[in-house]
Amino acid sequence: MMLSKLIPLLLLAATLMLLVGCGGDSQPPDIPTPLPLATYTPVTSTPTPTATPASTPTASESEKKRTGSKLYLQSIAGCLDRVLGVARAGEIVNVGQEPTEEEVGVITDCSKPLAGEGASNDTRRGTPDEAPGEGSRGRAWRISPTTIACVFDAIGKSAYREIYNGVRSPSSTEVQTAQPCLPGSRSLNDVPHPLGAEQCPSLEILQRNLEEYQPRWDQLECHMEGLKRLPLPGFRTSARINPVVLMEPPGAKIGCQGLLCPEGTEGVVIKDLWNGDLDVLLESMEAESWEEFAGGRYPNEILDHVTSLQFTEAEFPSANFTYLPSNVFRPKTDELGEQPPFPITDYWHDAGLRAFAVHAILRKRAGHITPMEFGFGGSKDITAAKTPEEFRSWIDEIFIPQKIYEAKIAETLKIETYKPWMTEIDVWVMDQSWALEASDQELLETGQYLLDAVVAAVRPHFKGRITPHTWQHGSAVHEGHPRPIWKELTFKGLDEVGVTYFPRCDMETTMADARVQFEAIMEMVKRDSIPWVISEMDTNHRGFAYCGTDIFDQADEIWSAVLDLISELEIQPIGISTKGFGNIYSKEHKAVLEEKVFSRSAD
Repeated sequence: MMLSKLIPLLLLAATLMLLVGCGGDSQPPDIPTPLPLATYTPVTSTPTPTATPASTPTASESEKKRTGSKLYLQSIAGCLDRVLGVARAGEIVNVGQEPTEEEVGVITDCSKPLAGEGASNDTRRGTPDEAPGEGSRGRAWRISPTTIACVFDAIGKSAYREIYNGVRSPSSTEVQTAQPCLPGSRSLNDVPHPLGAEQCPSLEILQRNLEEYQPRWDQLECHMEGLKRLPLPGFRTSARINPVVLMEPPGAKIGCQGLLCPEGTEGVVIKDLWNGDLDVLLESMEAESWEEFAGGRYPNEILDHVTSLQFTEAEFPSANFTYLPSNVFRPKTDELGEQPPFPITDYWHDAGLRAFAVHAILRKRAGHITPMEFGFGGSKDITAAKTPEEFRSWIDEIFIPQKIYEAKIAETLKIETYKPWMTEIDVWVMDQSWALEASDQELLETGQYLLDAVVAAVRPHFKGRITPHTWQHGSAVHEGHPRPIWKELTFKGLDEVGVTYFPRCDMETTMADARVQFEAIMEMVKRDSIPWVISEMDTNHRGFAYCGTDIFDQADEIWSAVLDLISELEIQPIGISTKGFGNIYSKEHKAVLEEKVFSRSAD
């Protein structure tokens, strides 16, 4: 492993000292009042270092000399790959090109050691509730889930979260009440995360620590000034592609959703597929192996999603709508190590938005069109709703208020496209426990309400493009109980509609499905006079393996046939697979995508 693999531990030093400050007299952006953290009172129990301006740092000659050291640059290569891009980082680290003043500032932010000693960015290497000097150097103390549960009981969840996130300092009464829960000489004053004391932390440092700390909105305001909504191209494509083939284990109930794969997923390397070096890519990642990358569930996996995205963007430079789902950044567990429940609570909804905002701002600062979709994997059944009427009530009382708040955040970030729904409209309705017993009319009316009510609620707050999605007309995920009624779901008056199509089984089945589905799509877009985009279109190996098809050998032929069919449609899509193409199985498969998809965005 490169030295960069061994020294990401330097990076959390920045969480204990000055990161970046924000100056200026401009008015802050119009951010909706945060749901759980409505006010901000700086933490006083931890001294706050003196801030420096957040604008482009000016490096001293000594700083330039230090950041120009090849050994030093190699030690932070992983961070540089993520922040500057693999290509530019390689020019600086390996070729020896001189960094610009702005790049020097970025290099400095990638690693800021403590005075007199190093510090670790990997806050998960230590033992929870460990004593000082016993391995945890990035933070003074990692509080364990057991201790947190006790503190919850003592002072309440809200109070703990306010203290941990730096919203306020604990009161003397809270300190005394929580003391029996805490080990040794520890007190509630030791609980706040170090980043909570910073008013304007650097985005790069925030991104490296999203798993344990989601910044407050007041900490992000300084980075939002000047954000602009970019014009959408005439044809959109996405470079979100897995650098290795992700193969879920047999019997897995769900596949890889948003790059979040079930445990046991295998990472298969296709040799000589990429122009870039996969070994170098892995060296720049947090994962120690492709097996670890494929299975996920390791510290700082978020960073690897970003790194792999930048790698495939370099492979497909004409891609102009590279998507990285919001749920990649949202916390995967709560403070007790448990998965946040669905439907998600206001607190975790807001935490996920704050985490995604870090990524969104970084992307927009780099000039990327940035979509927003706050989706969830697994079951989407609203267990509290046993009837269509109860489902509608849930939409009105729970879902829409969250979406209004979400739309305000999307507008503040100047997001280009926004999908308020977690999945396709028809799929979500058919996922409900009551769906198979409902009449066609009940299903259609519920789906139309889910579409129309949400659009009416968010449109006053979001001025970009709202993009609902629909599934395969006639089946709506229940092939044994087809519901042709879904063809009547109307999207008239909207900016566009996204459709989902997955090749499956073999060439014959794939083409038969394609002819039926795209004929239905043509009827829909003509009826509603609406542009359409293929939002999801990838090739999962499991969908072919059960038919005995070797997708590694036939992916190029199947994709070529499907794309030729699409090119002959009367009304052409304005984008193909804006959510990414999943796996690429061969050089020939990659060549087909370059010729018949990415070339259209280049034009």
